[in-house]
Amino acid sequence: MSGVGSAAPVPLPLDFFTLIPCRVVDTRLAGGPLVAGIERTFLFAGACGIPSTAAAVSVNVAVTAPTAAGNVRLYPAGSAVPNSSTINYAAGQTRSNNAVVGLSGAGELAAQCQPSGSTHLIVDVNGYAAPRASNGAPCGAPNQCSSNFCVDGVCCDSACNGLCSACSIAKKGSGSDGVCGNVGPGTDPDNECAQQAQSTCGTTSGTVCAAQTCVAGVQTNAMTCNGVGGCNAN
Repeated sequence: MSGVGSAAPVPLPLDFFTLIPCRVVDTRLAGGPLVAGIERTFLFAGACGIPSTAAAVSVNVAVTAPTAAGNVRLYPAGSAVPNSSTINYAAGQTRSNNAVVGLSGAGELAAQCQPSGSTHLIVDVNGYAAPRASNGAPCGAPNQCSSNFCVDGVCCDSACNGLCSACSIAKKGSGSDGVCGNVGPGTDPDNECAQQAQSTCGTTSGTVCAAQTCVAGVQTNAMTCNGVGGCNAN
């Protein structure tokens, strides 16, 4: 592989995440060809499932219709143009190559062709390197989280797979994203609380969890669930 750039400093270690190949850059459709000596920048963060935390991307780079022999150099936007090229070509040649290229802190990649002429550039991304997210951060898969738990769309502090449990504020109604807890009082966002025994108070508020008793002339009133896992006396 060639064209490895250095990205802005990011927390380590980084993990690599694969993506279904997805086109981010095609100058035939927008912006026109690269012109020798003129830098072009392209935003990768937010495109094709690449998060803002990505420090580098794995790409397939192609050039087509170059007007003169030359090369294209890819590198993190805002960095110096590297001495090594990402892909070399002859006039009129269509070529492709694989590369791992760093992104700027803003998630941008820069491209420049040298030494003369112009060429169209096509870049397909197939993966990215990024630090794993902390609890509470948005996620789409467990391997994106430092905890290895992705629950309710956020990185969670545990598997949080108990009935009537949730890890997002949206489902809990209070607390913090990323901390497993009971769903909000009187709610059942995943339609699962009724599966839990009444005695464990996984059901909604007001459900009887302990019947009224009378022992040795002493009456004990019935107890009901408070909606957040507790069985309280009335």
